[in-house]
Amino acid sequence: PIPITVMFNVFDLQSAKTLRFSDLILMFKSVVRGFAFLTNQPLPDIHLLEKYAHTIFSRADLNNDQNLELSE
Repeated sequence: PIPITVMFNVFDLQSAKTLRFSDLILMFKSVVRGFAFLTNQPLPDIHLLEKYAHTIFSRADLNNDQNLELSE
């Protein structure tokens, strides 16, 4: 498996050592689309994916600064 630090660094598009919600959405879309392609599965509903990402982001953003640090 790919370590979370690798995924974090790849999608830290501003090189700020944080992920914004838009970065997390891009990560989810990329991973899910890649998985769907590799397994020949249909793509999930984008709205459902965004809802899931929002839930994950809000639970992970412990200090409510609208950024995810690797320590969170």
